[in-house]
Amino acid sequence: MVYFPGSPYHIRCNIIKSLAKIGDRRAYETLAAILKDDIDYRIRADAAEALGCLGDFRATDILTDKLKNDKDNAVRHAAAFAMGKLGDRRAIESLFQVMQGDRDAWMRKAAAIALGEMGDSRAVETLEEAMENNPEVDKKHLEDLISRLKSSLTHPATAASAPEN
Repeated sequence: MVYFPGSPYHIRCNIIKSLAKIGDRRAYETLAAILKDDIDYRIRADAAEALGCLGDFRATDILTDKLKNDKDNAVRHAAAFAMGKLGDRRAIESLFQVMQGDRDAWMRKAAAIALGEMGDSRAVETLEEAMENNPEVDKKHLEDLISRLKSSLTHPATAASAPEN
């Protein structure tokens, strides 16, 4: 795949968003390299989001690494949401660790939302707390997640689960 690392931000961003929109898994290598190596945190965050859209579980390892180790919280945040969208259950423990122990409340909330998207019931308490303590959150989205998670606890046969890979 062709990528233009010396181009202005908006051009690189549009390339990444186009790759995500197309959804072709052949874009994985390019997006993973961008996430790993680009110096611009905005581009890394865009690449993380795009990897979540591809549906390729190979992205789990690099997203997990960025969730734990990227120096910029915007990239970590994007990695958490991408992991939730991707749905690879191998990511659950890393997301749970962030939800339980990250110093940044924004990161704890992002990890809880990702876990909620993946159907992990341990996110319920953190999601409820985020809804009560953060007036800027999308309460409807969190209410829907909490409702789905609680429903899966009472009706386990209908619980959402992502395939193991």
